[in-house]
Amino acid sequence: MLLAAQLWLEDMLYQADPRNATSMLPRWEEFLNLPDKCTPAGQQLIDRQRAAYQRLLEQGGQSRAYFIELGSLLGEPNVTITEFKRFTCNSTCNDALRSDADCFVWQVNIPHGAQNIQIFNCNSPCDSSLQSYSASVIECAFKERRPAHTDVIFAYQS
Repeated sequence: MLLAAQLWLEDMLYQADPRNATSMLPRWEEFLNLPDKCTPAGQQLIDRQRAAYQRLLEQGGQSRAYFIELGSLLGEPNVTITEFKRFTCNSTCNDALRSDADCFVWQVNIPHGAQNIQIFNCNSPCDSSLQSYSASVIECAFKERRPAHTDVIFAYQS
């Protein structure tokens, strides 16, 4: 009886870390408000454990470093971020023409091509999008966590 209680306690200690949790994972997810609208359907156990651990440790932020680290935690390592500056009289001739409003837009550069790309062509129905793709899991998370006064766009490398 004592051995069974000891094993049970050891298992509970093991389950106290969401990276290891199996039987306690649903409780972790409930506590951390997971899954949320950014959670992809049909996640494997390991993905659910990572999401719970990431949510538990997340402190939030507005810096480039925060979003780059968030990208890595969500399975998109090596993303970079481009911030846009308005064109002024001190800009070079090769600088892009950007307005004051562009200062509130930032671009996340994802170092691989988008998945499931479909491009409009002459055989497409008239109400089709010009292009569609399967978004990376970071798109929703970044849009949810972006500073409220900004817009974020995503650029996939081909």
